[in-house]
Amino acid sequence: MNTFTQAVWDVLNEALDDDAALLADVQTILLREYKPFLNAEQAGEVNIHALKTYFLDKLNQWYEWLPDTTIHSLFGELAKEAVQEVYWSVVAALLQERFRTTVS
Repeated sequence: MNTFTQAVWDVLNEALDDDAALLADVQTILLREYKPFLNAEQAGEVNIHALKTYFLDKLNQWYEWLPDTTIHSLFGELAKEAVQEVYWSVVAALLQERFRTTVS
């Protein structure tokens, strides 16, 4: 797992304990099924893409909210680049494992 993926997982794993709306959103994304159109593996790929898109949208909302200063632009752009390096399939797998152990 690379540094960016680990950082996303660490923050997300902790945030899910405190943010019921985030937990609900992530569960809805990852547990979505597309029967009879997609098999489980295909649905998993679609859900990973949806998870990445969800967090990219949140990042873009944050970035647009930032005041227009050089430092905000610099670190906002760095954040957007870092998110592209996240292995979302790994994050999705860790989240699904978390959901399985929470439900069990």
